[in-house]
Amino acid sequence: VFATKSMPKERKSTREVLSLARCALRDILAEKKGADLLFYSSADGIPAYTRKVSARRVMELSAMLAQAEEDIGANVSQSAILTALIMNS
Repeated sequence: VFATKSMPKERKSTREVLSLARCALRDILAEKKGADLLFYSSADGIPAYTRKVSARRVMELSAMLAQAEEDIGANVSQSAILTALIMNS
C-alpha cells in the first residue's frame, strides 16, 4: 500500500527518490567516518536516530536501494520492487 500510494508513479521520478535516499545514506556513513557531507548541509541535519544505525547496516541499505533503482530501470514492477524493499529493510 505504501509503495503505491506514497511514491511517484513515473519510473524516472521513483529512481530519483531512490538516488536521493542513497545520497542521504552516503552522508550518514560519511558523518560516522568524519568525512565531508554532500547531501546534508551540516551534521545537524542528519536525524539523531541514524547515529544508532551501524555503518554496516547503512551500507546494506544503500546496496538495497541501488538494486531497487537498477531493477526499476530494467522495467521490473515498481510496486513489487518497492514493496520488497520496504519488507526487507
